[in-house]
Amino acid sequence: MEDASINLHHLMYFKCLVDEGSVSGAASRLGRQQPTVSAQVRQLQETLGHKLYSFRKRSLMLTPEGKRVYHYAKKIHSLSRELGDSLRDGALLEPGRLTVGIADIVPKQVAYWLLRPVLTGNMRVVCLEEKAGILERMLEQEELDIAISDSPLPRAFDSKMFSSRLATSEVTIFGAPKRVRELEGEFPASLVDAPLLLPTPNTGLRQRLDVWLDEHSVQPRVQGEFADSALLYVFGQEGRGFFPGPEIIATEITERFQVAPVGTTGVRVEFYANGLMRELQHPGVAAILGVAQGVK
Repeated sequence: MEDASINLHHLMYFKCLVDEGSVSGAASRLGRQQPTVSAQVRQLQETLGHKLYSFRKRSLMLTPEGKRVYHYAKKIHSLSRELGDSLRDGALLEPGRLTVGIADIVPKQVAYWLLRPVLTGNMRVVCLEEKAGILERMLEQEELDIAISDSPLPRAFDSKMFSSRLATSEVTIFGAPKRVRELEGEFPASLVDAPLLLPTPNTGLRQRLDVWLDEHSVQPRVQGEFADSALLYVFGQEGRGFFPGPEIIATEITERFQVAPVGTTGVRVEFYANGLMRELQHPGVAAILGVAQGVK
């Protein structure tokens, strides 16, 4: 290993593999094919002359050498972030760059609305859409400047993180015109046994809707569950069922998807900015938060 030249690209593939715990998870995270991830990590092992990991009962286990390499990979990743931070306000990074993670359950129109403050200047905005859990890991690993989700960070996260509520809205039920005409009775009783399209159970909105449905003794037929709000809206547009959406973008939903509002629930959906406390100084983060207040 005397003259071995370590490819940092290979090293970052290995770090991602360990973070995700599987080749498939790393491939999904990196946007690459599984054989590509395996080949990159294999080349790293060949360069170093050591086996770095193995799988036991589907769990990734690091060898002693693998633990050492992973330790250095994290330090190198952290240093690269520090370098970017140190140059952020300098001429080398003009215009500025803001990396935003957006939870896939957040409606695209809401995401755009929340990001408008950074779209008027020279800020270069990089948007990455993932599940909320993945965004939380990316924040921990300092791969994002800010993340937008429908829920704050769990209280288990350390004091270096912040969650700030950006917006709140009542939730309206929408449906294709043909479906709406089929409803009988007053809302929400009219939804009894009606086809309903809902977010997946792990989202804050779904949990609040389930409580609301129980409180009103409404038992609809759940025809689909969606992690992606845009896909949920498209299914609703095609008449596959009634679906929820934020009242603050009701006009956009009705016009874009050619649907009609059925009724407004007492449920409220909230949208949060989550991130590292030190990123509050980032001009893009500060712009999204307005004035960095309400941090908890």
